[in-house]
Amino acid sequence: MRPRSLSPFEPLTQIDIIAANPIPIFGVNLVAGAVNGIIVTLFGLVINVTGMATPWAGLIVAFGFNDPMKVIMAVLLILVASTIFGYLGAIVFKNFPIHTVQELHADEAKEDAKNATDTQEGATDLAH
Repeated sequence: MRPRSLSPFEPLTQIDIIAANPIPIFGVNLVAGAVNGIIVTLFGLVINVTGMATPWAGLIVAFGFNDPMKVIMAVLLILVASTIFGYLGAIVFKNFPIHTVQELHADEAKEDAKNATDTQEGATDLAH
């Protein structure tokens, strides 16, 4: 059994959910990310650091390279845009089969139980 996610906000700890639902997640992220990139560009924000890929670190660094009011206004606009695209994505993918964490963990539990039974049967066969 895999360890449970430690943070609901870190995408890498949610890889099982992302892998089970790639179309709605990446579809919404594609549109929202493109619009948010345009917002950052229109505000003229610069993050003059190589390899800055994490959202939280990028946000903090943005304050060091740009006017703080400009950053705050862009962040608020991005927050609104992301929320709107999240709701639109929920509407667009309303009838799309979404796999929940509970389903994934239930499937894992069944698989673990089957593997345990197979292991016990294999050990019994070896004993005879």
